[in-house]
Amino acid sequence: MNKEGGYCIVQHLPGTTMAYGRTYAVSTELHKLAPKMMCLDKQSGELNVETTKNIVLKWLSTYGAQLKGIVSADDSDMLKGIVSAIDATGRNDIIVVSNGNCGSGMEYLKQGRVRALTYQSAETDGAIPIELTIDYFNGLSVAPIKYLPIRIITAENVQMFLPAQW
Repeated sequence: MNKEGGYCIVQHLPGTTMAYGRTYAVSTELHKLAPKMMCLDKQSGELNVETTKNIVLKWLSTYGAQLKGIVSADDSDMLKGIVSAIDATGRNDIIVVSNGNCGSGMEYLKQGRVRALTYQSAETDGAIPIELTIDYFNGLSVAPIKYLPIRIITAENVQMFLPAQW
């Protein structure tokens, strides 16, 4: 989007930490990094294909050419709804990015229908607390916070993350 233009966020389930984190982390960081970008709207896709498709169709109609990008809180059913709405309107100029990296999301990435996904390894998510617990009980120093590795998956590196974990 060349750091400018309007975008919308398809949120996770309302009231969940996923909804808050995957909405406000995106909008806060984009506001700092690209102040000419503007969040036009944000709504929950309720992890549902049809709900998400209808939301995106409404956005495409309401915002027209002003809408340049869509951020999805999840790369499974909601991403399917986003892609379906884009296909239905022929708006292949929309830049789509998503949290998560399931099989369908990575397939969309390989097809060029999604620009980027966040790396979210289920194995790493489970292994880190076990590793920290073992270190703690072995008397080793444990940091108060240990983050998952940060990686962005693109068409150029998607092969490194295959096969998908789910």
